[in-house]
Amino acid sequence: MNLSKKFQNILDENPISKELRLLSKNIEIDLTISNPLQSGISFPKKEILNSLKKPDIFKYSPNPKGSEFARTEIQKYYFSKNENTKIENIFLTTGTSEGFSYLLKLLTDPGDDVILPSPGYPLHEYLCMNENVAPRKYPLRHLGLDNAGFSKWEIDFQELKKKISKKTKAIVLVSPNNPTGFIPTRFEIDTLCDIANQNKIPIIVDEVFSDYIHDPNEKIHSFPEATPVFYLNGISKTLGLSGLKLSWIRLNSSASDANTLQALEFISDSYLSVNAQVQYALKDLFSLKEKIQSKIKERLNQNISIAENREDSKFTFYKPKAGWYGMIKLETKKSDEEIVIRLLEKNILTHPGYLFDLESEVFLIVSLLTEERKFRKGLKIISSQK
Repeated sequence: MNLSKKFQNILDENPISKELRLLSKNIEIDLTISNPLQSGISFPKKEILNSLKKPDIFKYSPNPKGSEFARTEIQKYYFSKNENTKIENIFLTTGTSEGFSYLLKLLTDPGDDVILPSPGYPLHEYLCMNENVAPRKYPLRHLGLDNAGFSKWEIDFQELKKKISKKTKAIVLVSPNNPTGFIPTRFEIDTLCDIANQNKIPIIVDEVFSDYIHDPNEKIHSFPEATPVFYLNGISKTLGLSGLKLSWIRLNSSASDANTLQALEFISDSYLSVNAQVQYALKDLFSLKEKIQSKIKERLNQNISIAENREDSKFTFYKPKAGWYGMIKLETKKSDEEIVIRLLEKNILTHPGYLFDLESEVFLIVSLLTEERKFRKGLKIISSQK
C-alpha cells in the first residue's frame, strides 16, 4: 500500500530509538519525563478521582465548542490571572496538539507555511507536516546569563521578517518557550504584533507553561487586542493532568469575527473529541490548582537548585526563566546523539539538543520534573562524559 510521501523520511529508525529498542531493561533514570504523575510528585489523587465520579456524565449533550460549564471554569481561570476572555471565544480540544491542528485547518491551505521559533518544541513541526503545511523557522538568539543567572534570549526580528512570504498564514510564539524558558518582553510582543499586522497574519501563542515562571522579575505580557491572537493551553501543564486530555483554544477580540468563529465551530463539530467526564470534573479539578502547582513548582525549583549548585563545572546549565525543562551545554568533540547513546548504555535517557534545533553546539535537554535523587545522579554521570 502506498503511503503519503510526507512519511518517506520520518519513519526510519534513528540510532537513539534503535538503542532504546535494543535495551532489555528498564531505564533507571529518565531525564525526559513529562508527566508529573509519573515523577513521584505528590498529587491529591483521592480528590481527583472523586471529581470524575459525576452522574452528570450521562447527560452528555454535544456542543462543538465544548460544554458551557467547562468553558465557564476556563473563563474563571483567566479572570484569576486578570485576563478577560469571552466564553464564546473558548473551544475545547483533547490536547494543545489537537488545538494547533484545528488552527492549521482553519488558517492554511496545502502548501502554505507558518513561522515557528527555533529552538522550539519538535512536535509543532510534525503537526505542520500532518496538515501539509511547511514549517519555517525564526531564530531565538542566546544572550548569555542575567545577573540572577537566568538564561537570556531574544527574538531575531530581522531573520523573522525574512521568513515571511505570501504563503505565510501565521506566526507561532511559544511563551514561555520550550526548552529555553524564554519569555518575550513588552517590546518584543509589540514588535511581533506590528509585523503580524503589517502582513495581515495572526499569531498563535502556545502558553502551556505560563503558570511556571521561575524568575521573580519576569511576567507574561498581554497582547494588544488589535492583533488577531489564538492561544493554546490545557490541564496537561496547568494541572499536571496530561492523561485526562482536556485543552482549549481561546481567541482574542480581533480573532473572533463571526466567520472565524463559525469556521472553527465547523472544524470542532467534525470531531467532538473531549469526553463528558473530564468536562463535568473541571470545576473540581481547578479547585485543586494551587495544591497541584505548588508541588510541581517545588520539584522544579529543587532540581534547578541542584543543577545550578553542583560541585563540578564540566558542563553549563542554562537556567530557564520558566517551564519544565533545562538545557545542558557540553564541551565535547562528540555529537549530542553519540552522548545520548552512551548515556543509554548507562541506563539514562535524555533528549539530544538537535531535536529542538540546537545543532551548532552540543546540548542535552533534561526534564526538571525528575525525582531529585535520580536527577542529581543523572547530572553526575552526564558531567563525566567527554
